[in-house]
Amino acid sequence: MSSPSVPISESALQERTATGARVADRLAEVLHQGPEAALTLARGYSAEEIALGLTFLTTVIEVAALSARTLAEVVEERRHPSMPGGWH
Repeated sequence: MSSPSVPISESALQERTATGARVADRLAEVLHQGPEAALTLARGYSAEEIALGLTFLTTVIEVAALSARTLAEVVEERRHPSMPGGWH
């Protein structure tokens, strides 16, 4: 059974986003040290920090995918100027 959705304030949402961004940023900083260093760091995060980090990274990946698709569309339009625009 799922709990009812509770509205979240703008400041709380910003704080959660900032926490997710900090988690992702810190992981990115240690990745050059290898997967074991990243795992060690991640194991130290709370369940909430992990969830917020995953949510943040999912959003980043979705935005990156849409951006890549948009740029690819423009490249294709420029290769074939007579082609009408729009998603394929």
